[in-house]
Amino acid sequence: MRGFGFDDAKAETLTRRYAEEALRGERGAATRRGTATNRSDAYDGLEWRLDANVSSRASLVESEAKYLLKLGLARGDDGGTKKTTLAETDYQTLKALKDACESALAASTGAHATRLARYVRRPKT
Repeated sequence: MRGFGFDDAKAETLTRRYAEEALRGERGAATRRGTATNRSDAYDGLEWRLDANVSSRASLVESEAKYLLKLGLARGDDGGTKKTTLAETDYQTLKALKDACESALAASTGAHATRLARYVRRPKT
């Protein structure tokens, strides 16, 4: 600091202020790492079942087939707890979901996404 013309009192004040800002930045990064968007959920499996009413004398209307999905997620950051989500859907909705996932995968491997990922840096953990 003396090389830039600061006296001892100003150099000490600047050094202390810099240390406080660095500590505040580290605390902020730790808080951001703990948010819900940064948790490390991992795919733990998908089970599915097709439910269809094959025949019934009481039903005059044809029934639609339903898919029952059980998605498993494992949380790596808190001791490996597991979470499951159940969903019931029909063929059209499941196909639309598949198409959306395939489109997102194709977009994530494109040149634009690669260029964007180069500019975004992940915080060091």
